[in-house]
Amino acid sequence: MQERDNKSLFPQKRFIQSPHRYLSTAIAPPSKTTSKSPFKKWPISMIESQGDYQQDAAILEPIISGPLYSAQSKLPTLPIPNLKDTIDTFLPTALPLIESQHEGRQFIEACKAFPQQAQALHQKLIHRKEGGLWNDSSWLQLWWNTDGYLKIRDPVTVNVSYFFHFADDPTIVAHHDPGSEAPSGSDFESPSESPPTPTPTPTPTPITTQAHMGIKRGAAMLHASAEFRKLICSGSFHHQRIGRKEPKTPLCSAAFKYMFNACRIPRREMDSYRIYDPSLHSHCIVARKGRYFAVDFVDLNGDPVSLDLLEERLQQCIDLADGNGNGNGNGNGNSSDGEIPMLGWLTSSDRDSWADAREEILRVGGTDAKQALEKLESGALMLCLDDDEPFSKKQCADVFWTGNHSSGHNRWFDKSIQLFCTKNGKAGLQGEHSMMDGMPMIAFSDYITKQSYASAKAKSSTNIGMKGGEGVEDIFANCYPTLTLGNSRVESMISKGQLCTALSILWYHSDNEFTCIYIQYSIYGTRLITFSSFCITAKSDFCTLVSDHEQHVQSFQGYGGTFIKKAGYSPDAYAQMAIQVAAYRLHGKQVGTYEATQMRPFLHGRTETTRTVSKESAMFVKRMGMLANFQDNAASVDEKKILLKNAVNSHVKYIGGAAKGKGVDRHFFGMAMLADEKDKIPDLYSDPVFMRSKKWKVSTSHLTHENIENWGFGEVVPDGLGVAYAVKSDSCIFNVSARKEHGWTERFGHLLEEALLEMKGLHESSPPASKL
Repeated sequence: MQERDNKSLFPQKRFIQSPHRYLSTAIAPPSKTTSKSPFKKWPISMIESQGDYQQDAAILEPIISGPLYSAQSKLPTLPIPNLKDTIDTFLPTALPLIESQHEGRQFIEACKAFPQQAQALHQKLIHRKEGGLWNDSSWLQLWWNTDGYLKIRDPVTVNVSYFFHFADDPTIVAHHDPGSEAPSGSDFESPSESPPTPTPTPTPTPITTQAHMGIKRGAAMLHASAEFRKLICSGSFHHQRIGRKEPKTPLCSAAFKYMFNACRIPRREMDSYRIYDPSLHSHCIVARKGRYFAVDFVDLNGDPVSLDLLEERLQQCIDLADGNGNGNGNGNGNSSDGEIPMLGWLTSSDRDSWADAREEILRVGGTDAKQALEKLESGALMLCLDDDEPFSKKQCADVFWTGNHSSGHNRWFDKSIQLFCTKNGKAGLQGEHSMMDGMPMIAFSDYITKQSYASAKAKSSTNIGMKGGEGVEDIFANCYPTLTLGNSRVESMISKGQLCTALSILWYHSDNEFTCIYIQYSIYGTRLITFSSFCITAKSDFCTLVSDHEQHVQSFQGYGGTFIKKAGYSPDAYAQMAIQVAAYRLHGKQVGTYEATQMRPFLHGRTETTRTVSKESAMFVKRMGMLANFQDNAASVDEKKILLKNAVNSHVKYIGGAAKGKGVDRHFFGMAMLADEKDKIPDLYSDPVFMRSKKWKVSTSHLTHENIENWGFGEVVPDGLGVAYAVKSDSCIFNVSARKEHGWTERFGHLLEEALLEMKGLHESSPPASKL
């Protein structure tokens, strides 16, 4: 959904692939194996992907086959634009960012010289595409998956993953709200290419409950998730298509392989991604107060077990974690004597630290730990049952983005899908972004949000002979004694002491004596780091990361897509111009702005950059000025309308070209990846205007779905903004994220609302006075 700057202009260009690229491992005993399974058995039980769509597809797509992958062989491969087209497309997006005459002259000269200076690199790129190795794939995908994601060492939370906040389920009513009534159904009209909807049911009756509402919401979502998983893993889900007229354009289905029974695996230098044979695993993972349970949620045919049984099993997870069953009830996110370590904190660490901690788990925990991790990684997806009771969009965003300080330990950030249910029935999702962009996840979300609790209840059958407690397993139960005790007395000392940074001194008072332990953190020197120190450090780093960031949700109710279309504009491009006005007023100038554009019409395509800054957008924002003006005369209004129309049309043209493989940023990236010491590096690549134009101080992405209340992601540069938005019929929602130190998010939200009101005023005979 968003693009991150590389650590340097030319990131690492070569990496060694493991000779054991695909690993068949001795995994923990599967939950069920049956000849009735709808899924075709894989030749190996698990694939450990190194980020190569082509090699993963070669093994799995012929086996899974079906309608999901039926169009793969017909998809075109990602093209490479010619150098002249690239520079001609790029130049207008950078001209508004020039800050001096000298800088401008130097930049123009660099652009003129680029086609000749880049010719050798361009030919290398063409040879890569046409040289045989990538004939049946994308020349870009392996670089993008690895250098853009799996090699990034930052924590995935905030920096990589994104969240959705789902609309409430109106058929679940809390006991304290007797006046609530459930509507007859959703007013969301599914697109023609949306997934099959659950079987229609009569008007649902509201279910009144005094229990943890997350149990009912979670059970309903697991029920629908099981159905969607069966469609995907059997290949019977029809591949997606786009377009208003037939024949519509088919989209690549490669990413769906990484949706279920999948997990990112931390490794030093570069992570891997494991995907497990779904025929061997009938369980999902349920997280509760930092404990992880394997819960069987499908039957022998791959269909969901009954809703009643799912509720029983979720209740048992809560009882065990809360201490009402056989658990010890540790759920505050801290570790102390007699309490289990909060392993979830570890997954929020930077990737190298998490890789080291995972190795320590395996070293200390042995076979039990190995089987436990594989049980968790092989789960279909994860459901996190939280005790938070958020109400507003902002409160929900904080819980669903990171877990916040209250529920961050109740996550496993590497899972491909994490569903969230709070105590008051709010629900959301977090997607791990490495191998799958947001559009496949929207298909999943579309399916599960169309099935309410009441409709699932109405069609759910009874599973005869199955009992709630039989399908629940505390995954790390056999590991906790070892992980808690560790190797020595140092373990308990660290858990009770104060862990400092760098080279620390830990004092522990025991038997009237003080013991001093030195903990060396340098990655280059020797280290005495015990398992508890990993958890403590991970929690501290997570809390700092969360505290350093903030979000603001601007829920604009003035108008939405209906008015924008009636006025003759593309809703997406119109929203982008409002973002440009707000950014201009925030920074006092235009800045590099990125909008993600999907490239799935091409085989193994992911995204391309749509650059929002243009000569037309520059003219519009400058005419709008630094301050809102709701009292313009007729001539000024007409001028602004013309400039707005030109800016919108320019954006529509750019995004249309980018979607056809005519964008510039992936072309620039590909040539940079092939540059070595022998090559003459084009002057443009070191030009300050070029560098400024690709520093995404405003990173944006658009997703509109009637059952998604809000969604968001983090900024991609430290001094940037992340802006996720939706343009609904009569409203616009913007989720703005940034580092808290800047104090930008609320200001930017205010400027967005101001711009939207001012832009609407251009189309009214009597522009309204400011409502702000």
